[in-house]
Amino acid sequence: MVSDGIKEQGVFFSRSFWDQLLPVMLSVYVFCVFIPRGVTALERIGLVVALLVSLCNGRWRQALPYLRHGVIGALVLFVIWLGVTTLWSLNPLETFSSVTGVFKDYFLLLIPILYVMTQPALRVAMFRYFAYALVIIILINGWQYLHEWWVTPEVLSDFKLHRGWSHPLLFFFPFVLLQYSLTREKGSRQQWLWLSILVVAVLMLVGTGARAAWLATAAMVAIWLSFEFNWRRLMLLASACLVLGFGAYLTVPFVHMKFAQGLDTSGRVGGVWTAAVDMIKDRPLLGYGFSKDVYNQEFLRRLDSQPNWSIRRAIGPHSNYLEIAYAGGLVGLGFLLTLYLTVIGSYLVAIRRISGMERYLLTAPLASFVGFYVVRGGFESVRWAPMIFPLACLGYFFLESRRQRNVETFKAG
Repeated sequence: MVSDGIKEQGVFFSRSFWDQLLPVMLSVYVFCVFIPRGVTALERIGLVVALLVSLCNGRWRQALPYLRHGVIGALVLFVIWLGVTTLWSLNPLETFSSVTGVFKDYFLLLIPILYVMTQPALRVAMFRYFAYALVIIILINGWQYLHEWWVTPEVLSDFKLHRGWSHPLLFFFPFVLLQYSLTREKGSRQQWLWLSILVVAVLMLVGTGARAAWLATAAMVAIWLSFEFNWRRLMLLASACLVLGFGAYLTVPFVHMKFAQGLDTSGRVGGVWTAAVDMIKDRPLLGYGFSKDVYNQEFLRRLDSQPNWSIRRAIGPHSNYLEIAYAGGLVGLGFLLTLYLTVIGSYLVAIRRISGMERYLLTAPLASFVGFYVVRGGFESVRWAPMIFPLACLGYFFLESRRQRNVETFKAG
């Protein structure tokens, strides 16, 4: 009994224990970001524990060198510019509150994420936990469907009730692709489990009615196939998508309607996008200050004098690009585009320098970033909070690939 207690105490105080806790806490944090309500305390616990652990025993020193990549620099400049818009904002206090509320965690999370990335086993574990997060989202969304079917079946056709789940389904989707690819490479039977999860995730994404999410999912899969090109797999995937799409088209009314609309954006162009562009034209260089409330207040102030705005209520610009152009002007939009182009350009360089498992690990956060922010963010205003995760992971890989450009592969994790 005494020896068991000593052993347990030794495990609790071991570096390995706290190292393994780090990816768990980071995964808890990013998972809770997407949950609608009731988990703010759990999100804060994940952040605080991850930060404290990363600051102990010199872990932070291992992360510091990876702050030097251009992706991290471009991200910092982007956030700083949004903070500077406080100086000329229509509502300085609201802008300051919004910038700090949305982006302060970036600077608290950088060191914990980068430290995890420096440890091969920990980064593999964190990406696996991201895949588990999608499984939990599927279970929650599935329970919501069952509850509606059992209690209020008349609302089953209201796809908007599930639209919010499209965000975590999309963000975590590439990490399930990663698990499928890794288990397939090992010849493990788990590949069929992960493939089934992918199919369910796609069906649920279709069920949200979010066409931008459909397009983003296609972009993620295209990125995956771009470095893992295989005609047989490509044809199987295309056939599966056609069968699923045709089945949904025939059996689900709102899917029929959405496919009939295609990627038509006339509602956005004639409604929220027109309003955003009209306001941007009046202050094109510096913008109005970062904040959803600042945008909505200005929209409502102008509404009566703008009969051409077909949507008569304040729902935001419905595009991350327009959101930043409104908040920080063309200068802010330039910083955002610089960040996006730096990420994509660095990936195209890094993917040629590495191979093996690290190639999969590099592509998963890239696909998440491109699908969620570059593609879907063009059609909807997606939340900024989780963007630090794919960017920090990519910054590590980009700098490491530059350091080891003469090495065929990184040390296997």
